[in-house]
This record gives sequence, C-alpha cells and structure tokens, in this order.
Amino acid sequence: MGQMDRGGVAVENKLAFYGEKSFLPLTRDDVSGWFEVLDRATDDLCSRLNAIDIRSQKPSESKDELLKETYAAVHDICQVCMKIDELLADNKDLLREKRLEFHKKTQSVITKSKLALHARTWPFGYPGDHTIIEDVYRNSPKSLGVGYFLDMKFLTADLAVGIRDRMLLMRELLKAELYERDAPKILNIGCGSSREIFEIAPLIKMSGANVTCVDFDSEALNYSASRLSYADILPQVTLRQYNALRMISHKRNMKEFGPQDVIYSIGLLDYLEDNVLIRLLKSLYALLTPGGKLIAVFKDCDKYVSQEYTWMLDWDAFYKRTFDESRDLVAKAGIPEESIEIKRNSTGVIIFYSINKSAESE
Repeated sequence: MGQMDRGGVAVENKLAFYGEKSFLPLTRDDVSGWFEVLDRATDDLCSRLNAIDIRSQKPSESKDELLKETYAAVHDICQVCMKIDELLADNKDLLREKRLEFHKKTQSVITKSKLALHARTWPFGYPGDHTIIEDVYRNSPKSLGVGYFLDMKFLTADLAVGIRDRMLLMRELLKAELYERDAPKILNIGCGSSREIFEIAPLIKMSGANVTCVDFDSEALNYSASRLSYADILPQVTLRQYNALRMISHKRNMKEFGPQDVIYSIGLLDYLEDNVLIRLLKSLYALLTPGGKLIAVFKDCDKYVSQEYTWMLDWDAFYKRTFDESRDLVAKAGIPEESIEIKRNSTGVIIFYSINKSAESE
C-alpha cells in the first residue's frame, strides 16, 4: 500500500485518480486524455495547497505533517507534468502553452512562496539572477502559510542542494589553487554575487591574487562590490560588465583580459547553446597560462526533477544536459582527455570538470 494523502488516495495511484479511470490505458497518442489529466491534477494541486494554507493558521496543526503534504502535492503534479513533457517533446510551442496555462491557474497559490514569485516573475529580466541564488545559498524560507512550506520544498529540492554544494566545492577548489600558486590571475565568468570569492577573501589577500569578476548584469556587479568592500580585497578585484558571449574569440580575450592562471564559471555554462559553449571552452582553455586550470561546471539533468523548476516555477532557460552530453561538449572543444578531472557534489547533480593545461603548453 502506498503512502496515503489526506483524502485517503495512495500517492502512486494519483494519476489514475486524476483521470477517473485506469492510468495504464492512457497512451502516448491520447493527447486529449493526458490534457484532461493535467487539468484535473492542476485543480487538485490548488485545492490541496489552499487547504494547507488555511490549516497552517491553526496552532494545533503539525508543521511536519503540513510540510509532508506539501511535498506530496508537488510530487504528484510533477509526475503528471513529466508525462506532458514526454508527450510534447517534439512540440515545444504547445508545451510552452500548456506550461503558461498551468502557471496562470496556479499563480495565486504558488506565489504565496516568495521564492516562487521571484522565480516566476524574473524581476531582473532573466531567470537565476544573483538575488535568488543568494536565497538558495542562505537556505531559509521567506514566506508564511503555505508559502513557507513551498519555500521549504524548493530549498530542499535536489537542484537547490546542488547549487549550495556547487558554491562550497568551488570555494574549496579555489582555495587549493591559491595555496599552490603565487599571486595568480583568476577569471570568474558569470560571477553573480561572488559568494565564493567573499568566503575566501583572507586567502585571496594573503596570496596576492588578482581576481577579475565578469557579469553582464550591473546589479550583480554592484552587489558583489558592496559585499567585497567588507572583505578588504577590492584593490585585488576587478569587477567588469562584459558579455560572456564575446569571449568565444581567443584574440579578443587576450586583448581584453590577458593570460589567466585560473578560469572558472560556476553557473553560466548551462545557459549557453552547444555551439557557443564549445567555442567558449576552447577559447578559455587557450587563455590559460601553462600549468593553468579551467573549471567548468554543469548540471546533470538525470539527477534532478526538472518539472519542479519548469512547471512549478518558470526557471527553464538553462539547457538540460546529461553527463555524457556535457562530457562530449568538453571533448569537442579540443581539450585533451588526460587533462580532465571530474568531480561531483554529494548528490551527483553538479559536475565539475577541472581541466589542467600542461606546463609545457605554449
């Protein structure tokens, strides 16, 4: 017997419940049937979350139980959305239309989560801006009522855990480089809030490193400048507004930035299409000094539930690549296989390619 929801319906039977008929007879070609399931599932999600919101105001209600029910509600709708994604894999326009319909129907209840509101409305004009990444780093709910429980769900999702782990692992990799190098030149592409730089500020100061942080968003750079001003390393940090898409040219990179000992990008690469990414990796590898290191970071789409971001939120601008796909892109950039060391975070969601340039390279 599966886990029961508050209405007494086993979680694994939810899809059958939504369709009011056996789940199995719905085939890939039964488009209208699946859309009916989605409509019923959407109504059920709103009903469950609104009920949780009302009950959350009662002191007698258990927070743990309400959190469990919120998790179950999100899980159930994501299972349906996963099927819609499969069904419309070759019809991106209709898929986007269905997602927009879902967002409209669920907007009033989902956006009781301040994190969801931010991720659906893009206040900086694009998804994944520095402020919401900082919210994920802080790992603290910002909302009340059902919004609190939705915040908790989003903050504990595998990809959110991966984002926090990503920053921590990058911090440790940078520390290792700073210990081994004398006054290195470091290039941080798509710097966002520069959290990892701030957290190793004493070591940056001691090492004599010069760090260039690049981002196209002036607000992110202002945020970084404000934060780093408290760390007393601003004389060693250059914050520069620059479009990373221009960095596909080695000649331009040499003119604008010069050779670098360490180059890394913590979140940008997932947002670049394949041909641009290949050219960027190739040009950045060429920009390394002999013995330098390029650290390229990707998400592994096989390790997280993408519907938590593409349906529940509106955070779908990044490319969903498997490990094999990201590994193939690194290879196509002409980077020698023997120079690559691969690491993952604890949950496997985040892949780090640490690429060492031979000391004999010219």
